Amino acid sequence: MALSKDGRIAIGGQINPDTLAIAYSRGIFPWEDSPVGPVWHAHAPRCVMRIKAGCGNRSLRRAAKLPFTFTTDQAFVEVMQGCADREEGSWITDEKLAGYTELHRRGLAHSVEAWLDNKLVGGLYGVTLGGLFAGESMFSKVSQASKASLAWLLGQLTGWGYSLFDAQVANHHTLALGFEEIGWVEFQGELKKALAAPAIWGA
Repeated sequence: MALSKDGRIAIGGQINPDTLAIAYSRGIFPWEDSPVGPVWHAHAPRCVMRIKAGCGNRSLRRAAKLPFTFTTDQAFVEVMQGCADREEGSWITDEKLAGYTELHRRGLAHSVEAWLDNKLVGGLYGVTLGGLFAGESMFSKVSQASKASLAWLLGQLTGWGYSLFDAQVANHHTLALGFEEIGWVEFQGELKKALAAPAIWGA
């Protein structure tokens, strides 16, 4: 697959569960939209974390101890809506909300929720295939809620048999938390191993 400098490889198509599952199995994901449909990306270098005990930096591990209550898959739609509710606008359209929600119903997309005083105050969601967790977006209504959600999830993924967290595109925040950038060929090798892993969400 030929990669462009900005990661764009295709435009158009539908955001439905079958298309999403095939795309993620190849390291492709929908990002922004165009007048003719979603724009599909395959960024390289790729921002990932190899999941193992103690992964992430010390700050991230400390965040898991903050006084939130964490759950999974209790408010998937609300988490997506929280991720979409941003002043600068969001790439999460109604079509994407519907597509990922159906993927969630099929057991291939999951959410983590952070609660405080019985209120949803943060969380994240992503796509799972085999031992891959492809993180899509996160949000916070109170300080540190999304970071704590990520830290808690990494601890769970280790026990559930997951091996690769794909954060897709690196930024200062992800790199500071312990993620790293790897080349496309190396990423494809890690992806192949992860897809073959017998991980079970919530096991």
